[in-house]
Amino acid sequence: MLLTLGGDVSEETRSDVLARLKADLDQAWRENVAARARFDSIMSEIPQSIPHPDGSLRIRQAGADMNLALQHYIDALRRYTDCVTHPLSPGSR
Repeated sequence: MLLTLGGDVSEETRSDVLARLKADLDQAWRENVAARARFDSIMSEIPQSIPHPDGSLRIRQAGADMNLALQHYIDALRRYTDCVTHPLSPGSR
């Protein structure tokens, strides 16, 4: 995504980009919260003693999903803050 058209970025284009990045950020946050809730739910279902192998697999999968959702949120946050702090070249890094 390169916003420099002849060196100028219109305010409409900038506001559209910021709105899209904010929507992406909000969606990534919701997915992160949902993944964390799924992980917490699975953890509350599994006994505190050594879990059954299927329980361990569910925990690992939910943890991986949670980590992926967190990484997506971090990436979306970075894109949004880059756009806010470097208005002429968001995403060009």
